[in-house]
Amino acid sequence: MEGVNSTLGKKVPCYGKFECEKCKNAWASACCWKDKHQICKSCGRKVIAYGMTPLHKSAHTVHDLSKKHPQELCEKCIELGYYCRNA
Repeated sequence: MEGVNSTLGKKVPCYGKFECEKCKNAWASACCWKDKHQICKSCGRKVIAYGMTPLHKSAHTVHDLSKKHPQELCEKCIELGYYCRNA
């Protein structure tokens, strides 16, 4: 992520895709932050998103925003002490 994309996910959450290298569990999140991990529900490994897009460009945004965000698995939520979308 260079140029314009170097700021993607720094100030506002993005849509991110995750895949755990250890157990191959895959998921997506509309609360993804640059250089912040989410913990794999299956094996507990810390995973960084391999793909991020701005929320307004994601076809999955409406669906993902209606899902519960597992704050206990999100590094940003843990650091803040509250739901990261409210940051």
